[in-house]
Amino acid sequence: MQVSLLFFRLRHDLLNRPQLYHAVRKSTQLIFGCGGLGNEFLGVDAVTDLLTTLKKGGVGRVDTAGLYPPTDIGASQRLLGQSGASQMGFAIDTKILISIHGLQDTLTPAKIEKSVAISYQDLNLKDGQCIDTLYDHAPDVATPLQDQARGFDAQYRKGLFNKLGVCNFPPDMLAEYIAICEREKYVKPSVYQGLYNFIDRRHEGAVLDLVRKHGMTFVAHSPQGGGFLHGRLAAGREGPRRSQLRARVCWVRCRAGGWFGMKKKPSEQSKADPETETK
Repeated sequence: MQVSLLFFRLRHDLLNRPQLYHAVRKSTQLIFGCGGLGNEFLGVDAVTDLLTTLKKGGVGRVDTAGLYPPTDIGASQRLLGQSGASQMGFAIDTKILISIHGLQDTLTPAKIEKSVAISYQDLNLKDGQCIDTLYDHAPDVATPLQDQARGFDAQYRKGLFNKLGVCNFPPDMLAEYIAICEREKYVKPSVYQGLYNFIDRRHEGAVLDLVRKHGMTFVAHSPQGGGFLHGRLAAGREGPRRSQLRARVCWVRCRAGGWFGMKKKPSEQSKADPETETK
């Protein structure tokens, strides 16, 4: 099983410490998450500077989505396209557009086709270029998995992406999806992206067992806990108010298992777990 780390903030201390950086790079792949483009990074110049810094640091893969950022839907992909990320040599992963008002009916074949077409246009992909990994963004419980698999396979056979990925699928859904792909000869998911860090390790067990069984790559997003694991707050070195807020929000979500409604079952919650600190 291969492991990649998807991070959302530049860690200058990491990039400026070659020994530490190369130790991380040797054991895993770093991916920069572009959820802040169009929100924290405003304008083409800011994004171009960001991409240049990433290149200098040896990071050659970025992860975006049709939804990013929710405050200006699609701006992340558009800014990557306007900044020429693909022309700079970045591998670009993206996700099918979902609605912030609900996740149902987001992975019908027609919605998949439309989202891929928008991504291609916004990312400014030229002839011979394609999306590297195409993900769902969250489970769609209303659309039959058979239809979802057929929709992704149709785009794959057009040569529009290299690898199929899934995000946040529970293990029973992932197992069924893979079985459908094997039976129907559809493209199988080879990448699984899910929340993973020292605070939240929900995917250990059934999900990672399936990832290993099928030789998939696991992409761990928020490996630093949205800033909570930087150590600044624990060490008493207060950072910007916004960073503290992000860290606290991540802590709340991690403890509650609240991304996309994937709550932990009561039996999985330890009575010894510390209470969430929101002050």
